[in-house]
Amino acid sequence: PILDKVPAHLIPLIPKDPFYAGGVLNQPSFLKIKKKNLQPLMVGSDAWLAHMEEIYKRYETDRRYNEKKLANSIKWDIDPDRAEYREDSTWILMAYTDAFHSYELKKLEIASRPPCLPVTKNTNKKKQKKKNKQADIASTSTTMPAVMTDKETLEELQSEVLNYDHGVYEHYRQARAYEPETMIMDVNLSKRRADINGNLDTHYGLHMTKKVCIALNRLGSDVSSFNDTI
Repeated sequence: PILDKVPAHLIPLIPKDPFYAGGVLNQPSFLKIKKKNLQPLMVGSDAWLAHMEEIYKRYETDRRYNEKKLANSIKWDIDPDRAEYREDSTWILMAYTDAFHSYELKKLEIASRPPCLPVTKNTNKKKQKKKNKQADIASTSTTMPAVMTDKETLEELQSEVLNYDHGVYEHYRQARAYEPETMIMDVNLSKRRADINGNLDTHYGLHMTKKVCIALNRLGSDVSSFNDTI
């Protein structure tokens, strides 16, 4: 049989139309096939199998993508498109936060270093010249790895922060322009539930009473008490 040479994982993906030379995304048109009398690739040949492997790779990519969308939909408890938007938003925001944290951490590390001690000048010029010559010979004989200076490191980290900052802007801009429906948030019916809304300080009684100044026309009165609390 013809399909004996075809791997089992490719058989369900065999299309109805025949293949022609030129690649999956570069198949000739019907008019070109008729005009030049092109012959399709033989089923099971190396070129035909290469086409099928390309189709299989695209199929696997789509399958993993759909599985990820389904997992995100279950995770966020919303439809797949909005779940994908929220997952992408979380990723880009966390990437920006991590980059900014690394940049600020490096600045703090540099600022906390003790100042460099002054180098004492060697009065013996002959010994110094000899040491310099030996150092030059050693440096030319062995290749030393390039070491980035603090300034170069900060510039690289800052560039990464700016790139992710631009990525955040582009992410929301494209969502507003092309998929505004994915940005719609559901009404949170459990918003007043502190135990499931993240407000654990209030839930566990750790809320501190604060003194506030109420507007002067409160309840029709022209005087407000400074000790009013919430």
